[in-house]
Amino acid sequence: MRIVILGAGTGGLTLANRLARLIADELERSRAEIVLVERRKDHDYQPGYLMASFGVRPLAHYRRSVRPLVHRRVRLIEDDVRKVDLDGRRLRGETETAYDLLIVATGSVPDFRLIPGLDAEDVRRPDAGFGTFYTAEGAEALARTLEAFERGRIAVVVASPVHKCPAAPTEFALLLDDLLRSAGRRRRVEIVYTSPLDRLNLLEALDAWARPEFHRRGIEALFSFVPVRADVARRRLFAKDGRTLEADLIVVVPPHRGADVVRNSGLGDEAGFLPTDPETLAVAGRDDVYAVGDATDLAFPVLKAGAIAHFQAVVLAQNLAHRLRNVPTPYRYDGRFLCFVDDGFASSAFIRYDRHHPPRTATTGGLVHAIRQAYHELYWLGVRGLL
Repeated sequence: MRIVILGAGTGGLTLANRLARLIADELERSRAEIVLVERRKDHDYQPGYLMASFGVRPLAHYRRSVRPLVHRRVRLIEDDVRKVDLDGRRLRGETETAYDLLIVATGSVPDFRLIPGLDAEDVRRPDAGFGTFYTAEGAEALARTLEAFERGRIAVVVASPVHKCPAAPTEFALLLDDLLRSAGRRRRVEIVYTSPLDRLNLLEALDAWARPEFHRRGIEALFSFVPVRADVARRRLFAKDGRTLEADLIVVVPPHRGADVVRNSGLGDEAGFLPTDPETLAVAGRDDVYAVGDATDLAFPVLKAGAIAHFQAVVLAQNLAHRLRNVPTPYRYDGRFLCFVDDGFASSAFIRYDRHHPPRTATTGGLVHAIRQAYHELYWLGVRGLL
């Protein structure tokens, strides 16, 4: 049986490496093959973009070559796959890759063009008045901008509820406040945070935790602000309800969509996300295709986050090993989620939940922060299937 995994992000790498360990005997005897297909040579620890945007560490610290992260029994193919042929069970790119079982782990893509008037290039220039920490280039540019920002108004704008790492925008605003206070610039800088929802964050528990902090620190919050147009030259955003936001620096959390290969293959919904069973992770209408991580269309409480991709990959690896051996596949993804949230550069909290336990935010403090800092480094063991 040939198992092909498309995408070497958190979900794809974790799945490939865990499965390789679970079916080591079958791989050794050539009864099975695992193929990992990825177009990029490097793998980014994407939560590192947030840290890089504040100059905590250079972006290179959060980037590793893909190949050394891949188990020796997994075949890595570097290819830019443009289409999935479901009928022929093939991936079509520079080459063709046949499969018996396919797992789509192509993630989600920040798309600034979904805000008319805005483009990815606009957030890469430190002098443009717009920035982001949701791309590698954007994070590097934003670090330079924040280092030189002395006075004025900074707006943190969450354009859509659908984006990677649901806690990151709220976290960014709190870290920005901490950075400016440490530098003695906070009194000269106004911070405003906009949300498309009637609260700070999709996670109500996180909203309840963060809202008092916003109030205490003097961070203004604007709710139900849905950007529909940008005027980059004037540093303005226009909302669906007619409101206008103007700032010296607008940090954008852009809407996200599915990967081009999913959209080009006609596999997903309008946004390019795959209809996926929330427990088995099988793609709707298929018994030979699965999806993990951001590539799925799963909605709250299943969010687009690396932790969820990891937990899904763990479950799916176990079921694929069982399926290969023609035994029942009893494991189910239970909606498990875990996320650290920094409220300063020396203090963190974390939030967790699953289908059977409601979201809870843990007590903030230095111990949690130390654990969070350790996790930044332990991540690489996780994607190698060792944690």
